[in-house]
Amino acid sequence: MIAPIRVVALAALLAALSACSGGWFGGGPSHPRQPDPYEQASRLQDKGDCAKAVALFQPLAARGRGYEMAQFNLGQCLLVTAAAASSPQEAQTQRVQAAGWIVKAADSRVAIAQEAAERLYLDGVGVAADPVEAGKWALLFKHNSLRLEVGPATADPELERRLMHQLSAAQWQQAAIRADRWQPVEQSLTLPPASPQAPPP
Repeated sequence: MIAPIRVVALAALLAALSACSGGWFGGGPSHPRQPDPYEQASRLQDKGDCAKAVALFQPLAARGRGYEMAQFNLGQCLLVTAAAASSPQEAQTQRVQAAGWIVKAADSRVAIAQEAAERLYLDGVGVAADPVEAGKWALLFKHNSLRLEVGPATADPELERRLMHQLSAAQWQQAAIRADRWQPVEQSLTLPPASPQAPPP
């Protein structure tokens, strides 16, 4: 059994260390946890507030490598805001931007973005309608092993049905050729400049 004096000393030591570090559990007032922009944007997106989420996703998506999911989510949010745009021209501009970000993520092997790209090309949203290109993305999604790690693990059955209905055997052959020629894109990482450190008091 630990002697009572040692228990008191140990408790005092832990309390002192906790005070110096700002607290072991949850942090203290001297070291508040900085809000994560991606988490903030994702919460706004989940709440349906894509207008605010876009402003947070944009600088993250611009960083490139490692921020592919921010690119995909930015594209998804831009499709939402396009539906509420004040003019047809603004709506189309946002749809084109959305498609660009989604395809960028798809080219970096983000499975959910590949399935979204399939839908964009099938419906001609933000891009020229191209069933063969849609078929290419469907094949790439099907053979993307990463979809087992970051879903969806299986394709949308309704989307598959539409593709099978629209593409002829010859078009599927063209889609397979495009898929075979496709190479994933390794994006560069561009971090924002570090903010200047405040001078010591």
